[in-house]
Amino acid sequence: MGKSRQGCLTDPGGDTDREHLIVCKKKGMGNSWHRQLYSLPVTVEDVAQAEVQLGFELPAFLKRLYLEVRNGGFGPGYGLFPLNDHHPSTDSLVTAYLGMRSMSQKDIDEHWADEKEKPALWPERVLMMCDWGCNIYSCLNCSSPDLPIFRMDSNVNFMVEWAIEASSLQQWLEAWVDGKPLFHLDWEQATKIPVSHLGRTF
Repeated sequence: MGKSRQGCLTDPGGDTDREHLIVCKKKGMGNSWHRQLYSLPVTVEDVAQAEVQLGFELPAFLKRLYLEVRNGGFGPGYGLFPLNDHHPSTDSLVTAYLGMRSMSQKDIDEHWADEKEKPALWPERVLMMCDWGCNIYSCLNCSSPDLPIFRMDSNVNFMVEWAIEASSLQQWLEAWVDGKPLFHLDWEQATKIPVSHLGRTF
């Protein structure tokens, strides 16, 4: 994988004559509903600090996005969350993960005491990546080598089962660059995975 031009990551893949675009800063693409904040890439020290806070090492491709493209603010929906809390007005990968992981089984049992079906504990190594609005989020499973993306829709089935949005982070970003309408996921037809099964290596 190489960096061919400003703001773009490319992957030569198996074809040495054809670079495959992974993500590029392009105007007018995606489904952003407001101006995305411009931010410089993070530093190696920022990544190391985030990994200490998270308690696990970030996947290499995800690191490169933050180190070589920008600290969030690009991509589907409202854009990827920033890595850390440099933007106090928005969530970050670190703050969202630590906040969701702080919910214990006791908290869940007490808060949803009257519900027949209770949410599962937030899975390990699953990062909330971006916000689509209306309590809909895309989440990245860092436990799987393919880095699949899952849709969490709190209006449909909060933290019980999620829909597969893309088989990999790379595929998800490629679809965004190609201008595909990622927001319009057919929940009924999509393959769903119980949240309790996430955070495991497939």
